[in-house]
Amino acid sequence: MHDSGKRLTILTVKEIQALYGLPQFTDEEQATYFALDPLVKQQLDQLRNITTSVYFILQLGYFKAKKQFFISHRETLIN
Repeated sequence: MHDSGKRLTILTVKEIQALYGLPQFTDEEQATYFALDPLVKQQLDQLRNITTSVYFILQLGYFKAKKQFFISHRETLIN
């Protein structure tokens, strides 16, 4: 019989954050990942409110950087 309370640890907390956490960008990276081409700007104009637009830009930038989408809360994004 084995102890079901123990879990195998493969990644450290720091490694998990690096893989799955929100990216922390330098100013140069921000300019790169959040740059909007004309087609994206056109799509952005179709969104109905500023909150949706900001969320769209954030998701696009995060996806460009880490190739994944994030579920995030407004308070997390503000910080």
